[in-house]
Amino acid sequence: MAMLGIGFGLTTIRYPGIDRRVASLSPTAWYDPSDLSTLWQDTGKTTAVTAADDPVRVVEDISGNGNDLVAPSDAARPLYKTAGGLRWLEFDGTDDAMADAFTLVRPWERITALRVLTYVNSTAMLDGYTLSGGRLRMIAPDPGLNFFAGSSLDFTDEVATGNDFVATMRGDGSSSRVAIDGNAYATGNAGTNDPDGVSVGARGGLTALFSNMRYYGDFIKSGTMSDADIATVRTWAAGKAGVSL
Repeated sequence: MAMLGIGFGLTTIRYPGIDRRVASLSPTAWYDPSDLSTLWQDTGKTTAVTAADDPVRVVEDISGNGNDLVAPSDAARPLYKTAGGLRWLEFDGTDDAMADAFTLVRPWERITALRVLTYVNSTAMLDGYTLSGGRLRMIAPDPGLNFFAGSSLDFTDEVATGNDFVATMRGDGSSSRVAIDGNAYATGNAGTNDPDGVSVGARGGLTALFSNMRYYGDFIKSGTMSDADIATVRTWAAGKAGVSL
């Protein structure tokens, strides 16, 4: 039986099918809150997340690069939730947030499955580790969104509160772009701030603009990807949120 493992990497065994295809794209960081084996209640990774409403202090990076998401305190931990066959992290919009610093400079791609639970103008669902290093934020009028990395890239796709969606962002200065689900990209100048990592649930620095939201899955890659590869990751993210693209 041991011989069956010859020629197959750990990622192939652990993540078959669509997950294996996503892994083959060499993400810089990759987070899957539906995988309980990657969730921990403490920074020492001694207390596993095992049930709904458990708090999450660490989300392990399944890319293999060690870029784990970490909440800055126990009070900042989002909760693990599950319903209807879906699993996610829920951020309370008050003080819940997670982040990790790692090398991530322009151009970069980020594909994330989310849900707005409460609309509050200017709150940050995603950002770079640095302030305004690639922020996806709610923007008036409800339920607008905006991509900001030093300049604002507005787009017309609206995401109603309570609806799941997949956001696809490319940070590349004047060649930046953003799309919701399978819709057309809005293109333009989102700014030239480099993210130097990622934040979830608040702006970079995790001090303000907290979002009440669901977080289903996240794929981040240095450099640009082909449309076919982006479609593969979108399919993975959509499956985590139960979204039809």
